[in-house]
Amino acid sequence: MAASDEAFVFTTRSHSLCCMSLHVNSEQLMNERELLLPISLNQLWSLRENSEQLNGKIQKYFQSAPHVRPIDRSSRLICAVSKGDVCVILEAPRGNFETVVPRSLATERVIRLIQNERAYGEAFRLARAQRLDPQLIVNANGHSRFVNDGDAALLVRSVLQMSSHDTIIQSNLVSQLNVFITLYAEQNGLNVDVTRSVLNSFIDAIDQVSHELNTAQNEVANLVLLEPILSALCLQKPALFENALRRIETLNDSDQLAHAVDYLLILCQDESDRVYREALALYNLQLASLVAAQNQRDPKETRDQLGTWAEMSSEARRRFEIDLFLGHYSSALNHLVEDASTVNESTGITNECVEFALQHKLFLQALTKFEGDSNAIRRVRDAYAHELLAQGDAYAAGSLWMSVESFTRASDAFRDGGFWQLALHSRRMCEEEMRDGSAWNGFVESTANVLYEYGRFVECARVRVEYLNDSEGALSAILEGKAWKDAVELCTRFGFDAKVRILPSVMEYACEQSESLEETCTKVKERQNRLEQLLEVKRLMNERLARKQENGEEESQSDVFSESTASSTASGGASSVASDFTFVSRTSYTSLYGSAKSTAPGGSKSSTSTYHQRKSQKQKKKRIKQGHPDEEKYLCEYLRNVIPKDELLMSTKEVLEMLLYFNQEKLSIRLQNAMNSLLNQLKQSPQDIMLFSVSSNISPSLPPTWSISLIDHFASTSATLN
Repeated sequence: MAASDEAFVFTTRSHSLCCMSLHVNSEQLMNERELLLPISLNQLWSLRENSEQLNGKIQKYFQSAPHVRPIDRSSRLICAVSKGDVCVILEAPRGNFETVVPRSLATERVIRLIQNERAYGEAFRLARAQRLDPQLIVNANGHSRFVNDGDAALLVRSVLQMSSHDTIIQSNLVSQLNVFITLYAEQNGLNVDVTRSVLNSFIDAIDQVSHELNTAQNEVANLVLLEPILSALCLQKPALFENALRRIETLNDSDQLAHAVDYLLILCQDESDRVYREALALYNLQLASLVAAQNQRDPKETRDQLGTWAEMSSEARRRFEIDLFLGHYSSALNHLVEDASTVNESTGITNECVEFALQHKLFLQALTKFEGDSNAIRRVRDAYAHELLAQGDAYAAGSLWMSVESFTRASDAFRDGGFWQLALHSRRMCEEEMRDGSAWNGFVESTANVLYEYGRFVECARVRVEYLNDSEGALSAILEGKAWKDAVELCTRFGFDAKVRILPSVMEYACEQSESLEETCTKVKERQNRLEQLLEVKRLMNERLARKQENGEEESQSDVFSESTASSTASGGASSVASDFTFVSRTSYTSLYGSAKSTAPGGSKSSTSTYHQRKSQKQKKKRIKQGHPDEEKYLCEYLRNVIPKDELLMSTKEVLEMLLYFNQEKLSIRLQNAMNSLLNQLKQSPQDIMLFSVSSNISPSLPPTWSISLIDHFASTSATLN
């Protein structure tokens, strides 16, 4: 065994070399598997008296670092050096001396150089010599301190000052710094944010150190330090090729420029075409030509292309053509307007500019650039309005047409979007429409029809009454939307017999609702029975399986599944109930419980309008028969989806109010009983799947002659289900 100022080194009978740190506080570094195991000086001096403690340490060491360095048989330990070039000197069996560097000893030495002395230069040299992980240096004092507290600049400065007297050695160290940066980016590429912050800190540090150098060294330093900067820029995700090319662009010497471009293309061989496009985006034809030559692009393609651009006398026109080639249309429009201003000094806006903006849909940019030309602004706004209307933004399109006084198009856009007030107002501003009464009535009629298609029946009725004096059409629209009280108000206004005009529609809807609720209640009961059978079979299966496991039988020998299946088949006519089950889709159920009306302006067609379309279509059904693996899942999903929604409860309330108003007690009792039966049946479902609440206070006060008031029933049901 051997001991130095920082480490205790010994060999084992298994022909391995082990190292232990004499610094107890290095316990905090034990998360690194390559670090030394700490041992105190007191433990070391007590070896003769009690070796159990050391044996425990050694055992722990082998568990935490199983890759202990092996040595030759009969090798004898001479001494250990834990400072400077850390090493261990061994005497081989044939008498020659051998110097080895245990990885754990070098790793801890690097960390102590940074933590205790901040000797980044010495730590960097040792890490590169022993091929240690670059992340070791970055994280030795913490990632945030390396990035924010100037440790990155200290590292770069230390590397340059280690051999400032010898340019060749300095260049070699800078090349190693470049390799160091490359390895760090490749090993930590998954953590994009951390990698980017470290690479940016290297770039800032190199810039800072370059400015600190004197004039005599600056030229050499710029060349040798450029490669680490290019590596840091290109290894980021995404790669910052534009910034790298801007760095290269500042070089004055043609040889340095060619060397930098060649190095950049080596870094990004798979993205060389992107580098060429980025060079063109800088509008530097010399740099782009050099990139194309180094990239071995087709000379016929690049020579003629670059030559044509170089021959252009106008710099703005040249940049416009380059932007057009790259597809940078926004920048191209700016350069096109700039080029036009040199020809037409009054406004600078030509027909070519307007056509280019419209072709590439640069509407917002064009409205800013063409601010001084009213004709160009008018053309852009008109085209922009057409584009917005195609995208479904009728309000914005109509507003743009109003700004250019295109009232006919504006009114059509507002009408198609459902903004009927704006549509009628903008149509009033058309003098020709106002002189022709039939045209005005036709537009109002079309506006009412659009509102009807959107399911906004009350607003449709309002337009017909106030602008067309069409009370019959208004009443039909209101009845279609099931707005019973609005229909009563309309009958009062025009003197219609409400009982004759409204009651048939109310009774028809009440009968449909009663039949739907009764049918749903029957299906709920069937599915609840089948679900109870499945749950019982599942319970019996679990009990039998538990008994089999308690008896020590293997699962493969157990007949629990076959017996349980037989049990479920024989139980209570399960096959007769489940074999014909049909589970309809969610969309078909929406037709029963969907929303009845919508009042949002500019909205899409309501579910009421969709209801009539779905009613005529064949509903898609999904049949789940007995024994299907997902049978229980579909049963639970059906019971959850069949719970009455707020829309159904509110519509039931309104129908009951109208039936009560027209004294239709028999039909109202039927509807009430249907709702009561459904709610009572749902309460019998398993509680773990019935996670819902029923709103109370939604029904009118009903006559005391009825067996149960709906409001009391809803209140009690809500309390029970909650």
